[in-house]
Amino acid sequence: MKEIKNEIFGAMFRHKCRHMAFFNAREYSKIVNVSVDEAALTDGKVDVSKVKPITFDPFNNAYHVVGEKVGDAWGSGKALM
Repeated sequence: MKEIKNEIFGAMFRHKCRHMAFFNAREYSKIVNVSVDEAALTDGKVDVSKVKPITFDPFNNAYHVVGEKVGDAWGSGKALM
């Protein structure tokens, strides 16, 4: 198992991976743990604006930093039902 510190765009999180396989010169791994630096906490909770998580955009082959909060889980979607 290896630990990877994500330094893309100054992100402050780490993930531990377990190697699964090599295929077509690519390594495939299973993420078994994700953690953040203590500097990314505000009042003991993860502050997403400090972590700067990223997401992959397969349509444009690009990475984007996740932005602002747009709603609350389990509540915001009720209006759409």
